[in-house]
Amino acid sequence: MNANTALMALGAANLDITDINIVNGLRQARLAGRMQVLAGSPTTILDVAHNPHSAEYLVAQLGRLYPETRFKVVIGMLHDKDIEETIRVLNPLTEHWYPASLSGPRAASADELCSHLESNETLTRYDSPVTAFDAAKADANPEDLILVVGSFHTVGEVLAHCGGTRS
Repeated sequence: MNANTALMALGAANLDITDINIVNGLRQARLAGRMQVLAGSPTTILDVAHNPHSAEYLVAQLGRLYPETRFKVVIGMLHDKDIEETIRVLNPLTEHWYPASLSGPRAASADELCSHLESNETLTRYDSPVTAFDAAKADANPEDLILVVGSFHTVGEVLAHCGGTRS
């Protein structure tokens, strides 16, 4: 979606860039943590969606790629984001929530996340995205799908834990 904006900026910049350079650049452009699939089993998707708008985009993309699939969702968010609405948007994807506390002054706790989840009484709270992710993996069968979402912090911790491997 941002490619159009980038192409308009290149056109306005009056730079000496060939069409081949542009095509190659667009093919190779990646944002770590945006619909990033980790190597291994079960399939794990990382996405930095952290507000209702980005969550809507994520739900649409996952619906297209994995129709009628429900995910084990590892979520960690910052408390200054719209947690309630973001969770509401993500809820149709969810088979089971794995709420994780983040660290830092803007971090939401797992308890804060659970206050917005329907089954909050029975959910295990995790002290970090890594412990939540490890629990989701332990609970998963090889054919299951895990989604890690909610923040650059959440995705970054899990990505570092996994060694940054892509499929």
